[in-house]
Amino acid sequence: MKNMKNHPMNQAPRCGAKTRRGTPCQAPAMVGKRRCRLHAGKASGAPTRNVRACRGMDLFEVARAVGPLVAGGWLEPESPYGGNKAWRVNDAVFVTFVTKSAEEAERRRASLELIRRCQGHQGVEKRDNLDCARVDKKHKPPFSSSKPTSLQNTNSVTFVTVPTQAENPPGPRQQPVDSGEVVQ
Repeated sequence: MKNMKNHPMNQAPRCGAKTRRGTPCQAPAMVGKRRCRLHAGKASGAPTRNVRACRGMDLFEVARAVGPLVAGGWLEPESPYGGNKAWRVNDAVFVTFVTKSAEEAERRRASLELIRRCQGHQGVEKRDNLDCARVDKKHKPPFSSSKPTSLQNTNSVTFVTVPTQAENPPGPRQQPVDSGEVVQ
């Protein structure tokens, strides 16, 4: 055997992960990493439910389990011959999924913008722009009944619906809405 005293791997940093015996691993660390190939990999983790369900199946049982998705047009077999072991998602289904995802992202962005905008309003603007306003029972709103019912607690704070613009005249900072009627 060759003398390994001056071999470049001897100067390489070592992994150092604890082995099952409790001693540090002496394998050289990967370049730019602190662990060796054995100890630096991703943890495999538990298999997902669909993998566990198919693990003991033979090819016929897997094809029978995937059959409804193939018949519904969601999956296409990888090869046109029998005995498929892999399926692809149908392109039309994939495009539909991508467009629905984009629509949902836009809807989420719009709702977050609406929430952010409503949180910034103060006073009259806040009351006029939201569907409901917080009203203290001590200060009676102009559109509520004068007598509280037996179910109402007179000391609590409740939510009441703000009238629409047709019922409520515009506030000081609110512009009247044109109803589209022509006045002669």
